[in-house]
Amino acid sequence: MALYYLLKLLGKEATPYNPDSIPKSFDFLKDIKQYKHNINKDDSFDVGIVVDNSDIQRIGEDWPADRIKTVIQIDHHIKAKVFGNIVYIDEHAVAVGEILYFVIREILPELNFDIAQALYLSILTDSGSFRYSNTTPRTFFVAQKLLEAGAKVYDINIEVFEKVKFEKIALLKETLSTIQFNKKKNLAIMYLTKEMFEKYDANQDLSEGFVNYGRIIDGVEVSCLLKEIGKNEYKISLRSKKFDISQIAIEQYSGGGHKNAAGGKIKGNLNQIIEDLKTNFTKWLN
Repeated sequence: MALYYLLKLLGKEATPYNPDSIPKSFDFLKDIKQYKHNINKDDSFDVGIVVDNSDIQRIGEDWPADRIKTVIQIDHHIKAKVFGNIVYIDEHAVAVGEILYFVIREILPELNFDIAQALYLSILTDSGSFRYSNTTPRTFFVAQKLLEAGAKVYDINIEVFEKVKFEKIALLKETLSTIQFNKKKNLAIMYLTKEMFEKYDANQDLSEGFVNYGRIIDGVEVSCLLKEIGKNEYKISLRSKKFDISQIAIEQYSGGGHKNAAGGKIKGNLNQIIEDLKTNFTKWLN
């Protein structure tokens, strides 16, 4: 959205696109409803800017690769796959919002309120509220500049963290009831089935952040959340305290991410997947 605001200021025709739904807690951002979740087959573009995406395969089937003249890739994932014509990857940035601050300041003498709000939201959410290990002095420097540009910290925190729907609490209760541990109790595993989502008429977005509840348990090094997305197919989310899970996500689950936050997909019988996770992570965590 920060890039969208910038491009509109520059007089460009811009289309924000995401194949997935946008969390309702982000509705406070101006023009968030402009997001498209599919691209018309007749639309073509001079430039496609892909942000926060470590693999072009994860951008959705509607991505009009053959109808974009130039692709700009801006990312911060470790071992991101290069697919852009112009590439800017900074693995030391806690969030793409941190990178974009410096990109946008090269173009604008001052940030406006909307850009500051969007960039602060990016940094806040991707840094785990400034708790993750890849939060650096530069992160706080950028956050300071965004506050000086008008970002409303209290308002953003209220919208993102303190407007929780009943359905989310009910879904969280269901999720926590599934928690299991390996013998060493340094791995926590939870799951969500389609039936659980349907029970509360909830979408996948409502489970955002659930995986972190396993990680905060004393002694747990890695938390895993399995979300059913198809028959015998699950999205796997991983969070760790110190253990590097990024390579495991890439090699084992066709995914990616960061040292302490990664994910991918896995197929199989749920009970067998859980047992395999216990066995494998007990070995990996040694």
